[in-house]
Amino acid sequence: VVELVLEQLAKIQSPPTHLEMNAVDVDNFCLVAVVGARERRLKDDFAVTRLQSPWNKGRLFVRRRSALLAAVEYGNEAAV
Repeated sequence: VVELVLEQLAKIQSPPTHLEMNAVDVDNFCLVAVVGARERRLKDDFAVTRLQSPWNKGRLFVRRRSALLAAVEYGNEAAV
């Protein structure tokens, strides 16, 4: 899922750059589920179709792994 999102972002990027998808390290990004102020980072091999309530009603975001540290400081991030 993360790789597909990054590929689509590369396609619509304006102005187009000469960076290939290989230049973007997919391992630097992760998928998170957000419901209200609560956020859960999903494991890389997690099947999105297995999300349970209330997370299945939330939004999914692709986020840089380095940006997760701010969420940990405030206690609203956990690995699922």
